Amino acid sequence: MVETRKLTVPYTTIFICQLPKTTQEIIEKDCISYASEKGINLEWDHKAHRLKALTGRFCDIEEIYNFTQLEFCEPGEDIIAYKESISRTITLELPDEDFRRLCKKAGEAGLKISALLENFVQDLVGGTRTNGSDERMHANDWFERCWFGMEFNHSFLQHLVEWGGVVSGCKEY
Repeated sequence: MVETRKLTVPYTTIFICQLPKTTQEIIEKDCISYASEKGINLEWDHKAHRLKALTGRFCDIEEIYNFTQLEFCEPGEDIIAYKESISRTITLELPDEDFRRLCKKAGEAGLKISALLENFVQDLVGGTRTNGSDERMHANDWFERCWFGMEFNHSFLQHLVEWGGVVSGCKEY
């Protein structure tokens, strides 16, 4: 879970179904994340067509936010904060000339540098917003042909990633 979560919850005894739809979606994702972290199976309420945890009051599920500082906000503010909490920032170190070339390449496509790189990364990892199967194939081909994609000096970390020993949490080292 994140350290801070903004939610549009006017009072904690409110029924979750009375909250804005987007707030309900954020809470549902947080419930799923919490259950995954704790190894808990979530129950489905067939009558309500939703997770059983979401059929009661907000105060009934507050335990999922035990280690999260809750901030209550106006409708819509939680969406922005939620999107920020699930995105990551990466710093690139490029020589000035390479930076200028990257700016030019992005400008040729009418994109911001971040949008250009996000598109490439989505294709490289088969992300949720790829540009198509050919683009995914070419990005993967590029990776495999680079020195770091080849099987030289196979590290223990590579072994863990390939065999599922490292499944989440990426820290730069």
